[in-house]
Amino acid sequence: MIEKEIEDVHVGDILGKDIIHQDILLIKNNTPLTERLIRQLKSRNIRRVYIKINQSLDSELTMHHKENETTTKITDEDKQTDDEVRFIQSSNLGKRVQSKQAVSNNKRDVQTIFIQSLQKVGEEQRYGKLLNNRANIRLLFNQYRRLHEHGVISQLIDQLYIWDYDTYFHSFDVFIMGTIIAKAYQLNNLKNIAAGYYLHDIGKLAIDQSLIKSKKKFTLAQYETMKEHTIKGEAILKLKKVAHLAPFARHHHERLDGSGYPDQLMKHQLPLELRILQVVDVYSALTLERTYKQARPAHEALNILRSDSKAYDKSVVEKLMYLLGIFPEGCSVKLSNGVDGIITDVSQRIPQFPSLKSLKTGEVIKLPNDYSITIEKIIEFHSTTFKNKHEALVNRLIEGKRDQAIQLYKDYSDGLKIEETYTRILLPCYFRLVSIKQNHPIKQAGQILDQLFERQKLETPTIKLEREMLLIVPEEQKDSFPIRVLRQLLHLENIDTIVLKYARIIKGWHIFYKYGVRAACLIIREHESEYHFIKDNRHIHVSTFHWNTFLTFLKQLTYIKAKRLNIYQQMFKDKT
Repeated sequence: MIEKEIEDVHVGDILGKDIIHQDILLIKNNTPLTERLIRQLKSRNIRRVYIKINQSLDSELTMHHKENETTTKITDEDKQTDDEVRFIQSSNLGKRVQSKQAVSNNKRDVQTIFIQSLQKVGEEQRYGKLLNNRANIRLLFNQYRRLHEHGVISQLIDQLYIWDYDTYFHSFDVFIMGTIIAKAYQLNNLKNIAAGYYLHDIGKLAIDQSLIKSKKKFTLAQYETMKEHTIKGEAILKLKKVAHLAPFARHHHERLDGSGYPDQLMKHQLPLELRILQVVDVYSALTLERTYKQARPAHEALNILRSDSKAYDKSVVEKLMYLLGIFPEGCSVKLSNGVDGIITDVSQRIPQFPSLKSLKTGEVIKLPNDYSITIEKIIEFHSTTFKNKHEALVNRLIEGKRDQAIQLYKDYSDGLKIEETYTRILLPCYFRLVSIKQNHPIKQAGQILDQLFERQKLETPTIKLEREMLLIVPEEQKDSFPIRVLRQLLHLENIDTIVLKYARIIKGWHIFYKYGVRAACLIIREHESEYHFIKDNRHIHVSTFHWNTFLTFLKQLTYIKAKRLNIYQQMFKDKT
């Protein structure tokens, strides 16, 4: 569904919402608009109406198609090279299978697929007012049509659709938003930029489907495999003789601060078209619903992007906000009527019409849905940091608010790898609760934290355990939260653990033969340092009081790959 100016409405458009004027129902939802009804709307000074997206686009694009057919010459802008008008059979890349006339005959099919794809992703709660501009719809369709007139690009798009449905629609979504932003920046060579946006994830054709379609969080090992899609995408595009598009595949996961991959590029190495891609790629991933996760509301996704200005270009994020007409809660803004306010509430269903509080008078303002008052400028942005989320979760745990804690945990852990949920959320929460235990009755908090731990265990994939590790712990520590977390981390490293109490320690090397283990860990309290086990660099001491010492433990497990140790090192840094 899109909002249209009454002057842009066509006969046959299907009304998407009831039209109510002065508390009177004028026209009911799903009514086809006639010339008489359109005249009546104009006479009552109704300036904008909502139209169902499939009928609106169909009439819009059909009219545009007919206008093009009345011209006998193709304009310079629409001229294509021989390569670009080829449709190539997937089984034979070298064979020209259709002529320009055949391409023309297929335009209607391309139009239908475009409309159906846009219906899938272009909901108002994600796109806001992005598609209200008639010129944007024509621009997008023309770019889409040109891509499907290029044999190799069309074939790759089709293969992506067959390989993974979700990845295809994500790619289409990125193409839509990215192209409009690139146009707003007046970037040159929009055709290549649009193609690069559409094919940015093409490397997933070379990633195992079981990983792509996984409904659980990735482990670090799985994530390392998934990251290869950037390099593989570059290779595919070069192989298919569209090497000019390869940077879009290789660099869409780079970040301004060098924290991205695969090349850790910095802002000055990333042209604007790639910085746009990085923003819309994340926005799309956050706001599209997948089989394994719920979609985030648009204003929350924008808050995440704008809060991380070290990684994402804040000017691009704000450009996206203005084009969507959607802004996060907590933003201080200037309205078109001159009033300064702070956004206090954003509706998930119609996020482009938030509620605000006047900064001068405190008056509550609800933006009207006729766009008579709009947000003109962001005055100040108030970010939500990882630390803020951590504090909120700890507070819900202390308050014993189980349902709120679970929801916060879901939001907090979204996008994290499984290992990170333990090291960046669960363990810090545990040690925070331990530090304040003497001032608060937190038994219920511990119970809720245990529930979160058990929920996270369900996310753990089935792993073939290849190595065994002996953990020797004080009896009262055997079932403690840090030991359980440690065992889960080791499990994710393909290491099975056998836990023995101190009383069962058998001095001497024969303990390794008895239990068939390669290494042992003696976990002790700091004040019990008189306990020692076999003096060997494989056997170390870990305090359960200081969670960062787990890193020391992991570093001395020599059979964990050095590359992953570096990842753990980053994870164990103080993120809270």
